[in-house]
Order: sequence, then structure tokens, then C-alpha cells
Amino acid sequence: MGTILYRDASLAVGPVAFNAVMMLFGGSWLVLAGLATGELPRWEWRPGGLLAMLYLAVFGSALAYTRTRGCSSGCRPTGSGRSPT
Repeated sequence: MGTILYRDASLAVGPVAFNAVMMLFGGSWLVLAGLATGELPRWEWRPGGLLAMLYLAVFGSALAYTRTRGCSSGCRPTGSGRSPT
């Protein structure tokens, strides 16, 4: 949704800053949802879990940014990604 809005808007921020803010908002809503549903007592600070979160944050962000950058320059929002025939 943010990619579609950014593509058609004239904003003073670049795509990296815009995507960072969108990811921050999305993460904030997920944290609030987790706190509201009582997930905090189940949280454990173990090295394996922290490494997994770090991995997902770095590589997931890189993958999402790459895909979003590609879509902001030419994807159709309702298409399946295939060329029209």
C-alpha cells in the first residue's frame, strides 16, 4: 500500500526514508498487537532467537526494499506481475 501511495505522491523524502518509516510503523503496530494480546510474558532473550531476529531484520529488510524499489518504478498494483498479453 505504501509503495502505491509513494509512487503517485510528490514527497520531500527519498524512497529509503519512506520505506524505513513504513517499516517502523508496521513494526510498531505488531509490537502493540503483541502487547495487547499478552505476548510479553512469553518473550525469552536467548542468543538463537536474537540471532534469528537480527537475520530477519537485515535480510528481510534488504529483500523488501529491493522488491519495493522495483515496484515503485513500474509494477501494476492489480496485476499478477506478468506481462499483459
